[in-house]
Formats: sequence, C-alpha cells, structure tokens
Amino acid sequence: MIKQIRRHTCAMSALAIGMVTMTPGTAFAQINDDGSADDVENRTIVVTGSLIRGTPEDSALPVDVFSTQNLAEEGVTSPLDFIKDIPAVGSVLGDSNQFSSSAQGLGGVGTLNLRNLGPTRTLVLLNGHRTIISPGDGLVDTNLLPMFALERVELLKDGAAVTYGSDAVAGVANFITRKNFEGVEIQGDYRFISDSDGDYTASILAGKNLGPDVNILAGFGYRHRSPLAAIDRDYANLDYETNPAGYSVVSNPATYFPAIRPAGPIRDNPAAALRPTLISGTPYQDAGCNDLGGTQVFSGGAAPLCAYQFTDYNNLVEEQDFYQAFAQMNVTLSDSVRFNADVLWARSVTKTVLSPSYPSTTSPAGPGTQFNYFVPSTNPGFADFVDQTGFPTAVGPFTPGAAILVYRPFSLGGNPLAGEPYGNESFSKNNSWRASAGFEFDVSPTLTASLQGTYIQASSESLVPDYLPVRLQNALDGLGGPDCDVATGTPGQGGCMYYNPFSNAIALNPVTGQTNPNYTGASGQMNSNNPALIDWMFGNTGTNQQERQVVIDALVSGDLGGLDFGAGPVAFGIGAQYRSTNFKTAGRNDEGLFLNDSNRNPCPILGDTTCTVRTGPFAFLGQSRNVALESDVYAVFGEVQVPILDNLEVNLALRYEDYGGQTGSTLDPKASFRFEATPWLVLRGSVSTTFRGPLPSNISPSTVTALQAIDAANAGFLSVDITGDPALKPESAFTYNIGAVVQTGGFNASIDYWSYDFEDAIATQDENAIASSVIPTPGGLADCSNPLADRLTFSGGCVQGVTTGADLARIQTFIVNSAPVKTDGIDLKADYTFLFGEAALTVGGAATWTLNYDVDPQNVLGVQISDAYDAVGFANFDRSPGTISEWKGNAFANLNINNLNLRYVFRYASGVKDDRCPDNAPCFTSTYGTSFGDPTTETDFGRKIPALTQHDLTMLYDLPLNFAAIQLQASVENIFDEDPPAARFELGYNPFIGNPLGRTVRLGAKVNF
Repeated sequence: MIKQIRRHTCAMSALAIGMVTMTPGTAFAQINDDGSADDVENRTIVVTGSLIRGTPEDSALPVDVFSTQNLAEEGVTSPLDFIKDIPAVGSVLGDSNQFSSSAQGLGGVGTLNLRNLGPTRTLVLLNGHRTIISPGDGLVDTNLLPMFALERVELLKDGAAVTYGSDAVAGVANFITRKNFEGVEIQGDYRFISDSDGDYTASILAGKNLGPDVNILAGFGYRHRSPLAAIDRDYANLDYETNPAGYSVVSNPATYFPAIRPAGPIRDNPAAALRPTLISGTPYQDAGCNDLGGTQVFSGGAAPLCAYQFTDYNNLVEEQDFYQAFAQMNVTLSDSVRFNADVLWARSVTKTVLSPSYPSTTSPAGPGTQFNYFVPSTNPGFADFVDQTGFPTAVGPFTPGAAILVYRPFSLGGNPLAGEPYGNESFSKNNSWRASAGFEFDVSPTLTASLQGTYIQASSESLVPDYLPVRLQNALDGLGGPDCDVATGTPGQGGCMYYNPFSNAIALNPVTGQTNPNYTGASGQMNSNNPALIDWMFGNTGTNQQERQVVIDALVSGDLGGLDFGAGPVAFGIGAQYRSTNFKTAGRNDEGLFLNDSNRNPCPILGDTTCTVRTGPFAFLGQSRNVALESDVYAVFGEVQVPILDNLEVNLALRYEDYGGQTGSTLDPKASFRFEATPWLVLRGSVSTTFRGPLPSNISPSTVTALQAIDAANAGFLSVDITGDPALKPESAFTYNIGAVVQTGGFNASIDYWSYDFEDAIATQDENAIASSVIPTPGGLADCSNPLADRLTFSGGCVQGVTTGADLARIQTFIVNSAPVKTDGIDLKADYTFLFGEAALTVGGAATWTLNYDVDPQNVLGVQISDAYDAVGFANFDRSPGTISEWKGNAFANLNINNLNLRYVFRYASGVKDDRCPDNAPCFTSTYGTSFGDPTTETDFGRKIPALTQHDLTMLYDLPLNFAAIQLQASVENIFDEDPPAARFELGYNPFIGNPLGRTVRLGAKVNF
C-alpha cells in the first residue's frame, strides 16, 4: 500500500495545489501553526469516488477538495454560499423558492445541482455515508449539515452510481468532519444587509483525546437569515408596462356586473351552489385602484380591471433559522479494530410570505375563475359601492346584486392579519436526526473489512393558509364567522357577520403608505372587516411528512495476494448495501374538519361528495393526500485497480442494484484510467453507465399540487396536480470524462471534458407545454378536440369555439420516464503562485463551459407538446432544466503575508436569453391594455438577461496572541453594489443565478483555545 501511494507522489502534488474549483488556497501544502508544512507523501488520502483505500487525489476521477480554510478565505459561512459559487453547479434556489414549481414545498431546503441535472441526481454524503434528506423529495437538505464541524468537502464531478448507488448520477458531494480535533473553537459572524436586520451565525465545537485511542467531538451551530422585502429593491418594483410578471389582474378592488342569483344563500346546500346570472353586460370597476397603488388596465381594451403587484407583499429573502447539533467518536479498540460513530440533529424553520390571498380558481359551484361569487344588495358595503361607482340599483324588473368578475379578497390592502410586508404567512419546519456507526477491521496487513449502519429520520411540517369559497360566499351573505350557525342563522345578526368585499373596506396600502379616500370604515384600521371573520374564512392546507431510512454498508478492500503485473499489486474492493425507506405524509387537520381529506371533503361545500370535478374545499390550493410508502433496495458491487505500468493504472467496477416490484433491477459497469505521461502531466478518464431509481413518492399514484404561472392563461398562476406512476423504470445515463492535470513550478492547471447521455429520464410532464398545446395563443380559444384537453380543468367544461385560456382553472400532469437528455461541457482551472520573501501571491480561476444541453421532443398521449431544444444560454423559466449560462466561473487573487490573508474574487455567469420570447415579435404580449381601447400591453423587457458579475473581498487576520488563536474576519460582497441580472420574472431578476442582497459587509471572529 505504501508503495502504491508513493508512486503517485509527484502527480498528487501536481493536482492538489490546483484542486479546488471554488478558487481555494493550496490543498497539498497545508501550513501548520508553527509554519511547517504537512508531508503529503506520508499522508494516506482516501478520496470520494473509489472503494479502494488510499486512492490518491490525482486519481482517474475528477475530485475537487474544499478545506475549511478555503471556505473561510472565500468568506463562506453557509452551505448556500458554498454551493452557489461552484462553477460546475447549475441553477440553485434558496432565497425565495415560492415562484419555482420545482422548488415549491422546499421552503428552507438547500440543494446541490451538479451539471444542471437536478438536485435529486447529486448524492450528498456525510463522512462517506448517506445523510439527512428532505422527506419524500429524494434530495439532501444541505442547510442541515454541520458546517462548523467540517474538515473538508470532496466533490466528485462524475457519474458515481456504480460506487454509491442510486442518486449519484451527476456526482457526489462528501462533507467530511474533523478527526482528532482537540480543544474548543467558537465562531460567529454578522452580515450587514441594507433594509434587512442582517444575517448571523454562531457555533461552538469541542474535541478531546481521551488517551491515544479515543477522540470525541461535539458542537452546536445556529444560523439566522432575516427577511428582505421585495418592496425594498427597485429592480423588484418595475411598472406593469415594463415587467408584468409580478402583477395580477385578479385583485381587490375588483370589477362587478349586475346579476341575480338562481338560489341562495348557499349556507351548506350544494344544490344552491350556483354561479350568478348576469342581467347586464356592463362592467363596473370598484373605486380606488390608482389610489391604493394599483395599475388601471382593460381586458381586450374594454373591461376595466385593477392590476396589482403581488410581489410588493413578498420577500426576496425569507426569514429562516437553522440549528445543528453534532457529536462523533472515533476509537481504536485494538491494533486491528477501529470503531466510529456520529450523531447529527438538525432543525430548520422558514417563514414564507405569500400574496395577501390567492386568486380564486374554484367557486362554491366548482372550478373556474370568473363570476365565482355574488354580493347581495343587503351587504353593508353595497350602498357605498353604488354611490362610488354608479352601479345600478335596478335593471328592468330586477334589483340586482353584484357578480364579481375575478376575485381575491385581499390584495392592495394587504392581509389585515399579517405583519410586514403584509402578505399571507406560511411556514415550513424540518426536524431531523441521523446516527451512523460502524467497525473497521484489519483482516491482514493488506486486507480491510468494514461494516457501517446508518439510520435517518427526517420530519417536516408545512402550513399554507387558503380561504374556503363556501365560507367567503356565506360571509358575503352575512352568514360568516366562527360563532354563526350557517344552517339556521340570520344574516348579520347574533354571531353571524357580513364580509364587505369592496374597496370601501380598505383603509390604505400598508406597503406603499397610500391611503384610500373611498374608505368608509372606522379610523385606525387597515380593513374594516372583523379580524375574527377574516380568520374564519381561511383554512390551513399543508402536510406532516416523515421519512425513515436504514442503510447498511459492508465492504472488503485490499490487495489480491501476490497478483502483480510488475507495477504494483492489484487492489480491489467488494461490498454490499441494503437501503430501506419508509415514507409517510398526512394532510393537516387543524380544525378537526378534515379539510385536506379528499375522501371526506372532495368538493367546495364541506361534507359534500357529489361534485363532478373534485378540487377540494380551497379557493386555490389542492389537498394533501395521506400516503404511506415503503421500498427496499439491495445492491452488490465491486472494483479492481490494476497498475499496468509504473505510470498507467486502470480501474474497473460493476454494480447490481435491485428495487423490486415493477421498477426491477439494473446492472452498471464503470472503467477509468490514470496515466502519468511526464512528471508534470497526468492524463485521466472514465466511462460508465449510471442510474437513478424512482423515489417512493414517484411511484405512488397519489397527487400533490404545485403552483405555476401558465402562459396559456395569460401567465396567471394556476394549480398543477402532479401524480406518480407505479410502473416507472430507473433512469440511466452513459457518462464519460477525459482530462489532464499539469503542474510545473508554481503553475497548476487542469482540464476535463465531461458528457452525460440520459435515457428514460424521470421527470414531471411540462404543465405549460400541455396547456399551450390545447390553448396555443395566451388567453385564446381552446382546442377541445385535442387529446390533452382532458388534462385541463375549465370553468363550465371545454366548449369548442367558446372556452378560452381565461376559463382554465387547473392542470393535471404525471411523473414519467421522459425524453432523452444529453449534456456535455468542459471544466477548466488554473493558478500560479508567486513568492516574495514571507509573502505569497496566488492568482487563478476556475470555470465550467457548458457546450450542450439537448432535450429531445416530448410527447404526451401521442401529442408532441414541445420541440427538441438546446437549453444552454437560455433562461428556461418554464421548462427543464432551469437557467444554464454557457460560462460560469470565478477568478481570484490571494495574498498571504504572515498573519494576514486577503482574497479578491470576481464571480461571473454569462448572460442568457429568455426562450419564451419569439424572435420576430415582442417578448411578451399581455391581453390587458393600460388605456381604454388598447387591447394589449407589449414588452421586450428581459429578452436578453445580462451576465452576473460580482466582486468580493475577504480579509482574515490572526492576532499574535499566545493564550488563544483568534482570527478576525471581514468581507465585502458585491463591492460595487450591482443589481442582479434583470429578467421578466416575478421578482424582477433571475433568482437561479442572481444575488438579491446588494452590497453586504460581514464581520466575524473565530477563537481556538
């Protein structure tokens, strides 16, 4: 083994100095406190990506190593900061997740998305073993990892399912904690952010050697992110004509039509749940749109509507709290037996600010967006509404009430029950723990065996409020409130209250401070409606989820006796793995009414089970169904390392994994080589088939509901129901990598070409493409003969020549084995170190050049819903895989003088085009004009989304003290206070690559004693 390690010494040094993609300091010459350097030749290095112990860092596989010192020099204090800066990582969310359908339900969850292949295709490990997941989502929550206890992170940028099993399709990130740490380390910092209360972290870590054979380590970390409101950044508050993406015409003040009601009040009678009948085609817009900060628009140039910027009530960064407690023990039991154990507990709490209320896509009469509610003339706000708008009190023989064209109860006035920024409030909580323990045995001087067991229990709870249409309609009829007997009560008497839907109930816009001259309520209130009534109108949807995993790993590795081809003994590793997953999810039942139970409450009227279209009791959100799923996976695998020549080594590996059931099994090989062509040049390459099995939630026939802006519905947000398929097959990919590593003098460089070719990719069908297949023109007529029309839910059903995109209420999609995907690119990195006496200046950079990301045409039910496309250089807001910059990288200059380290970093991601923009027409055409008679609003905003450029500076200074090691830390990020790349997205910028914070200043300290 020693012969094998020493044979790679020169090339190891060559790669290690330039190893780290995120522009770290040198990896091979670790400087100790006394100024000496570790002897690389005498360190056994076990690197992620191989079963064989002692595999060197310049092996056949492209592994990047990030030490804690590297992270400190970069000013990194959180997993999100670390992940966003890796050039090989694609689109990442973590500031606000609510406007990406792929990220909804992942509040507070951090992910790692290698090669733009999606976070479920990158396996994240803790000390080489699986770690805490986000329940049911098939991905690790990196925000729950104990950054304070880390020694290094190893990032394998190559398909590794042959070694690690399912999920390692794109690669592996292995977070490795410290070993043999002794002493106490206390660390904390504070980041100053304009218009925010700032972000801060604190941690403590203690380690102790109990004699020469036992080391224990324990610590606790806390991180807080303060909210940053969208209203506080100019780029998020553009006018409607520039960026209409953050506006909705479903608002309050609303537009009303004279109408009568066939039956009513509804009370709780499904037979009375009928839409109103219009008795005049003249619209009457409620007063106060401009006064309250809205934008006057006209549907088709005629019908008046009030567009409001819902993002004014949202956050760019949500309030988040993260907690981690970690402990580990390493024990040498004898000369040949070692024991390890570690335990991690982690918790996160995220408060997400939504729109003040959702648009109503369901009425008491069923799904639809128009004329969902009727306001009787007896409503107390009706008389003032008539006086302010001229709404008629008689139409022929009728005394009309008011039918609301489109509606949400709270918009420009904010949600009266919420604090700043006055949007509706939801939360998600994750509470998880993990324990891993195992033994390692030296069976002989050249043979080692290990047995490791890992138990993971991850729990999450979410709550999202939404109003109930039947409660809103009853409140419009004076039968609202928690103390009203809806069946027998008298409108407006006793415990029964009226809800005033008109703008005369709104005192002000609390975000902009604009007051409403039409307000008729009592002074000192945001809204004249009773808070208890408002609270009663809402119910809670959301889930309680739990996933348990048991993983058992067994491995034997070493030399194959005397098998030696003259260049060193043949090494091997063989093993087996068992993974058991138990996943449960249950809908909330906060009121004891089973609002989330689709068996008890499938219809808008509570307790009714007779409706034809079962959308549940909520105005916008779907129900969370109860699901219990289990899966067991068995795997066996092996690897051999064959030194053919003194400078040529070949690795061969094979894995068999069995999922059981309809999913079946998969057999995948891998081969790699390493060739030391000269003392300064190493060539390497690998080729493999790799795979990912479906998650238990993917193969469940249950349905979850997401929200997405739908182009066919004039970019309005609609409900998207996503259902699994028990017959899903594992996806597979053919991957290969070929590269070179150069080291000569103070210069270090590497280049790698990589390629992934997917078949049967597990994906969700594109809801926008399905809707656009049926409704080719936004807001236009639906083709009801299209086979996909049954996937869409329309108000009143689909009627050829009548139904339009405005009638679309929700969309059904499925998780499927989708179209083939192929992506390839090149990783580059280089650095050079200049020595000036006691000073060292290192300059360098790293970049990923994505050459292609080709997606084949997608077909659903025999209908082609999308053409083939190359996603590179496009925003891909409405399609997979999200934004891909052709170039992403960073350059740095690092100066180290005695106790001082200064690092300047320039970060870059090339600009992209918005693929939604047609070549020979405006980028977006809204069917709402801003003046009467003007049927459209056109904008070219965001056609070309500019590049991300950011300049950062970080300083570390070690105080010259004897009683403790104290390091002062300071960073200025985004030195020139540049806005993120502007885009026609809800928040006005591209959140997949941009940073919403502006210039920030971070101060911190680390104390060791």
